[in-house]
Amino acid sequence: MRLFRPSRLLAVLVVACAVLITLDMRGHASVLRGLGAAVTGPAEHALAAAARPVTGLAGAGDAQSRVRELERRNAQLAAELWAERAAREREERGGAVRAAHPRLGLVTAAVIAARGHTVTIDAGTRDGVAAGMGVVTGDGLAGRVVQAGPAVATVLLPTAPAGGVGVRMAETGEIGTVTGAESGHEGLLRLRLLDADARLAVGQRVETLGSAGWRPYAPGVPVGTVVAVDPPRDPLARTALVRPAAALTRLDVVGVITAAGKGARDDAG
Repeated sequence: MRLFRPSRLLAVLVVACAVLITLDMRGHASVLRGLGAAVTGPAEHALAAAARPVTGLAGAGDAQSRVRELERRNAQLAAELWAERAAREREERGGAVRAAHPRLGLVTAAVIAARGHTVTIDAGTRDGVAAGMGVVTGDGLAGRVVQAGPAVATVLLPTAPAGGVGVRMAETGEIGTVTGAESGHEGLLRLRLLDADARLAVGQRVETLGSAGWRPYAPGVPVGTVVAVDPPRDPLARTALVRPAAALTRLDVVGVITAAGKGARDDAG
């Protein structure tokens, strides 16, 4: 509640001045000093009391502004540090992928989404990525690009039922194909060798056979390892289950084969 309104205070001061002038003319100096102190003292105290809350509020507002500014700067610094660390970790992982495939020209990309038997990567046509290119991790085959836009691309995983990859057994040289395994064996690959009498055993390694022009698949890329061999029921083929070499459910940074056989490089920077 305001004790003194400006209009009332002004009226009081005017009356006080008139009284003081009259007393001064009559020579009552002591009375003048006492009355002046009596009148101006409370007025000064009232004005000081009215001014203190305003000053306090202004100071509090300045302090809050400084706190908000510090919080904003801290958040910005934390975001910059996180982005720098993420970029450094991605470059390290990309380097590991390139080191695992030194004879392949790769564009590294990060997996940013997954759906069914496909994943989306953050590299596209402006990075040199196109449909029909093979995709690898540091451990082995991750699939092939089936669609590419300017900044992103879709990769079909080898576990897709509709997919098919020509393969060769690393130990024996026997050739065949792998596709996504049937229901009940999700996450595995179904191997079919063309020779029904081919030697097949658990632990044998499966590699890509290779494609014309190394597109989509370069030869010799690890595909997986045999984990179960089927009884010889098919007179035309030997079949088995293969565990993928690449951790397809935990894909992070991958390499798209853009220049197979022309040396390693990273067009994505």
